[in-house]
Amino acid sequence: MALSKWAHRIAGLSVAGVAAAALVASSCAEAEGRFFIECIGTGTADSCGCDAAVAGGSFNKAACDVGPDGKTLGTCGYQATFVLRNQMHSSLEIAANNNDVETSEILVYAADISFETNGGSIAGAQGATLLDPIFPDDIGCISASLFDGGSVDVAEGEVVNAILTVKFYGRTTGGLEVETPTQYYPISVYNDPNDCECGVSDTGKGSNGVPIECQNPCM
Repeated sequence: MALSKWAHRIAGLSVAGVAAAALVASSCAEAEGRFFIECIGTGTADSCGCDAAVAGGSFNKAACDVGPDGKTLGTCGYQATFVLRNQMHSSLEIAANNNDVETSEILVYAADISFETNGGSIAGAQGATLLDPIFPDDIGCISASLFDGGSVDVAEGEVVNAILTVKFYGRTTGGLEVETPTQYYPISVYNDPNDCECGVSDTGKGSNGVPIECQNPCM
């Protein structure tokens, strides 16, 4: 059975990809093991960890619509928390480090975020500026905005399936440029004004899990 474009994208099973991977495996495996995205979590950077990792997400474009009173209905945008792992060992544990300077801390300074969709359009954040440190043998949680409602073009009633690709860039305190392998993340974007809540106590709908108010008066 032939694999779809989406399966090739996620699994990296193309013949060219496998051949290229075989050629560079010995040189890249160590580098990729030093700095990588461990998971996509939930919550904020204050609750860091992979215990509540998520495999996909959804976003209701209607959450960015404007109601009759001129106010935005719901929260307009989608944000995710990425758990990054710095697998480098502390240089302070090396006896030869006579200067007592830590050279293995990573300062994450940028991220590339893009989308491939089966329809519609989503504009990701390219070269987003970050300034987040991750200590050696530790993890760091970085909350990044994937897109805002104004960059999503999805017609009412339409559902767009997308694959997010994200890569982070950093520099160690020892002057080494590092980057994570690309992470793939499925997300569905839709536009349904009727998918809403009359109150704000329930969750699970609207923008990034935040309920939106109904455009029509609640019964």
